[in-house]
Amino acid sequence: MAYDEVAELKAEIALLKTALGNRDSEVEKLQASLVREKALRQIQLAAKDAGVSKHALNDVLEFYAFRDGKQWALDKDGQAYQLDGDRPAIDDSGDRVTPMVFVRDLKGKAEAEHLFAQAPGSASKTGPNPWIRGPNWNMTEQGRIFKSDPARAKQLAAAAGQKLDI
Repeated sequence: MAYDEVAELKAEIALLKTALGNRDSEVEKLQASLVREKALRQIQLAAKDAGVSKHALNDVLEFYAFRDGKQWALDKDGQAYQLDGDRPAIDDSGDRVTPMVFVRDLKGKAEAEHLFAQAPGSASKTGPNPWIRGPNWNMTEQGRIFKSDPARAKQLAAAAGQKLDI
């Protein structure tokens, strides 16, 4: 084999390695996207089962489920669970944080009480958090809550990562 042919083959191999590296990167991105979508779907179902009001689902999914860079993975059976670094996250009661455990723990937090549907005749206020940027951002509702219950307004704003000086 001539020297020129060897050089051409080496150049072709280098191009193929680059293309393979790009494909591997694409595959990783698609796999991560698939995991996120499956986790979101499982969290959505768990949230609905736990009584999260219909209009608050986006808050649970977009704000709470992936807050502070939270990551989710799938086990061999396709069950989503939250990660703590590269290990499964464990909650205060020692349970692996699956969508059901995540929603159960969320339901117990004062900052998230507004997410869950109220029982008929209940005095608790529900609805999406009007301080979270996105489709639920509502300055009129913020003002109404602030006037009627400043402590709750401060709680909801904090849950949305904002600070209210009262």
